[in-house]
Amino acid sequence: PRPGLQFLSPNEPGFPTGRYCIRFHEKRAWQIQIAFGGVDLSEPEFRRHARVILRHEIGHALYCPGDLLLHQRMVLAEIRAFKAAGVAVNGKNAGAFTNQVSDILVDTRNFHKYEEETLKDERYWFRRGLKTAGGDGWAPADRAGEFMFAVKEALWGASIGCTNDPVRQKYIDRLKPLFQKSMEVNGNAQRSAFVELVPAYIKAWIEYSKEIGADIQIFPNEATPLVVSSASEADVRSFAGECSLDEFLAVHGNLPSDQLNQAKRIWYEQNAVPWEPPFRVKNGGAAHAIYPVRWRMGDPIEELDLTMSLQVSPVILPGITTRRWHRTNSRMQGDAPEIPAMLVAIDVSGSMKGPRLEIARLASYSILAYCENNNVPSAGIAFSGEGECEISPWSKSAGPAKDILLEEFGGNTVFPIERAEQLISETKTPKAMVVLTDTQLLNWDSAQASFLALMRKGHRLLIYIIKGTEADKEKCNPFVSAGGS
Repeated sequence: PRPGLQFLSPNEPGFPTGRYCIRFHEKRAWQIQIAFGGVDLSEPEFRRHARVILRHEIGHALYCPGDLLLHQRMVLAEIRAFKAAGVAVNGKNAGAFTNQVSDILVDTRNFHKYEEETLKDERYWFRRGLKTAGGDGWAPADRAGEFMFAVKEALWGASIGCTNDPVRQKYIDRLKPLFQKSMEVNGNAQRSAFVELVPAYIKAWIEYSKEIGADIQIFPNEATPLVVSSASEADVRSFAGECSLDEFLAVHGNLPSDQLNQAKRIWYEQNAVPWEPPFRVKNGGAAHAIYPVRWRMGDPIEELDLTMSLQVSPVILPGITTRRWHRTNSRMQGDAPEIPAMLVAIDVSGSMKGPRLEIARLASYSILAYCENNNVPSAGIAFSGEGECEISPWSKSAGPAKDILLEEFGGNTVFPIERAEQLISETKTPKAMVVLTDTQLLNWDSAQASFLALMRKGHRLLIYIIKGTEADKEKCNPFVSAGGS
């Protein structure tokens, strides 16, 4: 897609340096965004500057990271590297060092193709960095920027303007062969090498900072926007299956509530496991009726029954004496076992927070995936305290139930008995209710009586006790005795 181009006014954010990036466009994959700021260059130099910037952003779009999957993997490697070093990284700054590694790779590639223009522009950026910091040296928060320029100097064998720092050079000498090797391989080997560069780069940066007695600077960075479209969905979903929920959300930053739930739903859908219901119900069998009707002109000729027509009249009069058989299908109570419609009720109270709720949601998404794939109607209830519940109606699409099961109320736990009974009683066919809870219900006795009454009416009950004790399991013995699971 064509790059988005604009010129910033002096009162707009980013004016001193400009804003240059690539974003995952809602419909058209990577979209290059170029916003020129206070550029102090002559017209010929500005043209050169614009060419270098455009090459740089194209390099991100085509080379590193090249696609959203690799970018997510590199940011995850960054988060894990800082976590291993005991440094907290959140959604506001995850990806900053990933971007530095990508910049080094892209600019080095461009340097080998357009040496003079690339080097001139790099020196220009270095001077602007000094100017922003005060002109006498890099500010402490920008030491990471000078570290990146120093790595480029080592790879290019050319001076950009970095100060002589033997301690820093020691760590850069360790990184240099890793960067060189990553640029010599292709395909999956190169993608893996790019990911491995991130923790190596961060380790060198942390050890260098510690050796010179400086704080480990983590600077803000715009997190990966979660834009799920036909172009990006495969990459986002594939990555969701490679990491924990917390890591997936951290990679995508501090998302607004609507995008946060979208991200959670993607992760749960991708990590749901195959599930089979442990029960069937006698929900009616197929009854067939067949009887003669008039064969009319225009009906399929192969349906004409000549024998029956001749019994009506020895003279064949099309549309008058001609006959055919008509077959109907209807439902009637029988012995054919079927999968019942399923009501999935998940406990989202305070006692379920953390791993319990994550397990319950994974299990519920597995059940709903089965329903959707097998054309089984489903409904959902997310419940917590008195009056705190969200309900999705019966549907052969599991989407509404998946959405409400992401609700999280906290507080005490009260099962919504009347609401559940109403849902189950909407039609006369037997249904199944799947309850996912730690059994810490304030109205357990009433809920137990309701569950047993529903079972006596032919409905099925399946209770998943999430990280429960033996005492919790004993609470469910009456259901097992009544034929529940």
